[in-house]
Amino acid sequence: MGFCMGNFSSAVLPDAIKASIGETGIPKYGVKFDGTNSAGVRTYDAANLTWSPSTSSVAGIDEFKSILPFKTREVIRQYNSTSGARETLAYEGDTNYSSLVSSKTGDRMIEFTASYYRRTSENEYIVSPKTQDGFSINPAFWHGGKMYNHCAISKYNIGTGYVIQPGTATLVNTNMNTFRTNLRAKGLNLLDYQTYCGIAMLMLVKYANMNLQSVVGMGYNSGNTTYSSGNSDGVKGVDGSATSLTANEAVLTMGIENFYGNCWKYMDGTYTYSGNMYIKDVLDMTTDPSSTTDLSSYTKLSTGVITGASNSAIKNIAYDSTYNYLLYPVSIGSPNPSGDACWSANTLDLVYVGGSDWNGASDGLFAFRCDDTVGLPDVGAGGLAVEFYD
Repeated sequence: MGFCMGNFSSAVLPDAIKASIGETGIPKYGVKFDGTNSAGVRTYDAANLTWSPSTSSVAGIDEFKSILPFKTREVIRQYNSTSGARETLAYEGDTNYSSLVSSKTGDRMIEFTASYYRRTSENEYIVSPKTQDGFSINPAFWHGGKMYNHCAISKYNIGTGYVIQPGTATLVNTNMNTFRTNLRAKGLNLLDYQTYCGIAMLMLVKYANMNLQSVVGMGYNSGNTTYSSGNSDGVKGVDGSATSLTANEAVLTMGIENFYGNCWKYMDGTYTYSGNMYIKDVLDMTTDPSSTTDLSSYTKLSTGVITGASNSAIKNIAYDSTYNYLLYPVSIGSPNPSGDACWSANTLDLVYVGGSDWNGASDGLFAFRCDDTVGLPDVGAGGLAVEFYD
């Protein structure tokens, strides 16, 4: 007869014992926030896992990096014009990987494996690598009416010439239709808000903090310019920045450089009008809506987006009953647990997230703008690319 006492993860228990105490044997990793403070408390199988950021000189502690759904793989993918499809050239660690990196062949991507989530309130997130009661498919992996086993996000912000490689100038001041058209020519999509929020939930559990600038890195947040890709390449982990939390430099989150900061990120398939949010699957997008009449083909959310915001502190984020994975701001003021800010207008507007060099401490995972009219290029707006495959 065995006896266990103390604070430990149930993941160490045999399946038969877990079943006897109501555990399914399927891991789940959670975080709970209090709505006031930025730091949260990890729950379930995440409760005893530890994480700290890395720099170019020191590897942080990362007990999540080998665990699905947090485990990522760097992959080089490329469009094959003959087959009309994208294909994998190599994963990091493959024998041909280094030569492809040296020759700057293909697109450098960060691959995520399909997962599931449960959001029980505005302030609690739970994720799992396998389905279980009460969980839904992570929206990053559900597109075009089917579930994909993988999604991959560009390791770097999209560069001039639609290149995803280090040492490339960040492409900005280009409207979203142009981004979309040129990415589709190489089999890629512009990152959509559904996928962004799906990955953001993984980050919230891993970092257990709503203010990523305070725990992962400030990112490029000053200088009123955009920076070329690759500044984080020497970081000894998949999260952190080259020198310190407070430095104005690229920030790495789950292997992606500048998920926030550097430039605002276009969110394809998401628009706002007169305080309402409208969404469409990114795979169904061909062009921006040219008028409010075109919004009839979009889903109008029952929970409105914030209005009257101008660099305003975000107080609450959406907890829509149907689309509860979406993380847009619904009220402004204090407390401001994320430390992030938002901007809004009442016209037919684009959606940007993440902040830019212009925005300092207003940047972050929840930074949100819906104050530029559809079709407008912005000198501080660019994007990340995404693709879905099995």
